[in-house]
Amino acid sequence: MKKKEKEPTALKTLKDELKKELGTDEKVYSFPYDLSFDNKKAFGVCALFEGKLYFREENKSETKVLDLSSLGEIKFVQNWGCVSIESSDENGDIELCRAEMSLCQIFRNAVKKLEAARNGEDIPAPKLNKCPKCGKPFKRGMTSCLDCTDKKKLFKRLVPYLKPHIKTLLLAGLFLITISGISVLLPMINKTIINDYIANPIPPEDKSGFVWLVVSMALLGLLSAVCTMGRGLCIAKSGKGMLVKLREDVYGKLQKLSLTGLTRRSAGELMHRVSEDTNEIRDFIIWLVPSLLQQGLTLGTIAVFLFAFNWKLTLIVITPVPLLAVLFRVLHKFTHRIYRRQWQLESDAGTLMHDVFSGMRVVKTYGTEKHEEARFDVAAKRIADISKKNERTWNLIMPFASFLLSFGEFAVLFFLGCELVGDPSFIVSGQSNFALGDLMQFTAYVGLMYEPIRWMSGVPRRIARATTSLAKIVELIDEEDDMINVGESLDNIRGDIEFKNAAFAYENGDNVLKNINLKINKGEMVGLVGRSGVGKTTAANLILRLYDLTEGTLTVDGVDVRDIDQYSYRSKIGVVLQETFLFNGTIYSNIAYGKPDATREEVIRAAKLANAHEFIMKQPDGYNTYVGDKGSTLSGGERQRIAIARAILRNPSILILDEATSSLDTETEKQIQEAIARFSGGRTTIAIAHRLSTLRNSDKIVVFEKGMIEEVGSHDELMQNKNRYYRLVMAQKKVNKLNK
Repeated sequence: MKKKEKEPTALKTLKDELKKELGTDEKVYSFPYDLSFDNKKAFGVCALFEGKLYFREENKSETKVLDLSSLGEIKFVQNWGCVSIESSDENGDIELCRAEMSLCQIFRNAVKKLEAARNGEDIPAPKLNKCPKCGKPFKRGMTSCLDCTDKKKLFKRLVPYLKPHIKTLLLAGLFLITISGISVLLPMINKTIINDYIANPIPPEDKSGFVWLVVSMALLGLLSAVCTMGRGLCIAKSGKGMLVKLREDVYGKLQKLSLTGLTRRSAGELMHRVSEDTNEIRDFIIWLVPSLLQQGLTLGTIAVFLFAFNWKLTLIVITPVPLLAVLFRVLHKFTHRIYRRQWQLESDAGTLMHDVFSGMRVVKTYGTEKHEEARFDVAAKRIADISKKNERTWNLIMPFASFLLSFGEFAVLFFLGCELVGDPSFIVSGQSNFALGDLMQFTAYVGLMYEPIRWMSGVPRRIARATTSLAKIVELIDEEDDMINVGESLDNIRGDIEFKNAAFAYENGDNVLKNINLKINKGEMVGLVGRSGVGKTTAANLILRLYDLTEGTLTVDGVDVRDIDQYSYRSKIGVVLQETFLFNGTIYSNIAYGKPDATREEVIRAAKLANAHEFIMKQPDGYNTYVGDKGSTLSGGERQRIAIARAILRNPSILILDEATSSLDTETEKQIQEAIARFSGGRTTIAIAHRLSTLRNSDKIVVFEKGMIEEVGSHDELMQNKNRYYRLVMAQKKVNKLNK
């Protein structure tokens, strides 16, 4: 712990020393390192200033200086247990600095900045992973800090969702005003009834006034009920419309996010944002805010009347209110924190359920039902514990708050009761004509005033929940897309594909592909081979533009894929992925997913080409047979043939097959290969396969190793070269012989 506290101080000291040496007070880009070249602890800092690199280490007075222009390409190198930044000069390769793995991401970012500066480019702005205000790291999957979010700006974001319903909401507001007015009128009528008729020693002979007063109270009660009903209908209508629009925006944003953006968050968290968070915001806007306005209006109206009636007694009545305001203000931040924690635990439980339900076949196969029950019990217990803690907090506060509010009611009964019975020592009203009706009216108004105050005591908790949900939704909607779609739509794609000096790394990871140069001509069938994890599927995903290159370019028909509208581009590509996914629907709907406007004849033709028609017709309902969750009622081979039919139906210009025949028996595989050979004629086809025999007839075979292309050629050419491809083929032949 001491070391962790020391390093930030040491880093600041070294930066200050460097700034003093450089003679500048300006902000200087710098980053730390913590190992010497012989792997001993040596805390230091590297700074970039006016085209030069300065290396300053703790407990060393001398500063090492290197001219950035004299260095070659600056590289990030991951070693065994440490990372380093390396380059070259006129004397050969040199290591600039070294650090433990904990500084891996800092070194990666530093290399990008130093390389940009070496090439005379602007230094790219860093991706913030912590709040610039409070310094706290962002939660996983978030790019903003809930503690520092401007709450006013946050709630202003809801205005566009309210505008379409403004007329309905104004009508609901009119109902609210009417309900509040009735609540103020009823005690007045009740006072008149008591003073003039019930408690009057000499009641008037004409009792018609009494009847009309009672009828008026009944009619006002009926009007209040009608207005309450109308308010509820207006709010329900507005709430439904707002909820639909909000969910559309959130779900639409999720659809636009890249795979990188989606994988930052768990499936349960995303589901929670679409369903629970939007519900929370709907309830806040449609129910809480109008109720808050109604209660506030009632409170304000009654307060004015009470002050006009007897300002001295009213001051006594409202004495507890400032104390309650201070109490809830102190608890405000605490409630935000505890409800954010509850939100996260609920999200985690949702993720757990999603994973278990999705992998129920695996759970059943391994007999881990009890284990999964135990895991869910733990998650549920955590939610129950924090919910209990949250409720316990409020249950400890609210009885005390209620007692403070009751103090005012006790004061009213005491002082006005003493005045009513004629005890002059406690008279505070100053009214000689004070009667029982006045007491009933004043007491009723006090009750009406305390009712909104009691209701408002729970508002901070509900605001905390709504703020948490709104912050998470706004953070999602405002998230910058990793892949900007600014390109033009293409009517046709020929299928010429070319990688130029391409490199790619997943977020916070090493380069999966490095220095890829590959040209695929229109109509060629190209096989991608190599050991698992060498980058074959990644290359296919880049062609699909599921990710963008980290370095270099990828062109289709001579146009950079980043300059093509990604939706129109992908509509020209057919894909059979390694992990076959079927939607919970019919066989027909799953095949037609590749082309929603396809005719039945086209769907059946695609199924026949994929050798799927025969087994489909054996199903109980043929093409209308439901496949279950993720196609659970079908075998792996059947699911894969449906996926192939889905790709064929699209009639794509580019066809990508990622282990498309891996789940098929030998006879079916042969039939599928013949179908693919017929279908792929004239189309650019990229096939990934571990079973190398399926790629013998490819025009070109690309062999990957350690993220790079090791060799390219036809099957015969590569066999003659007797390099890696030859060794892979021979190894498979030996395995096949052993399996016979």
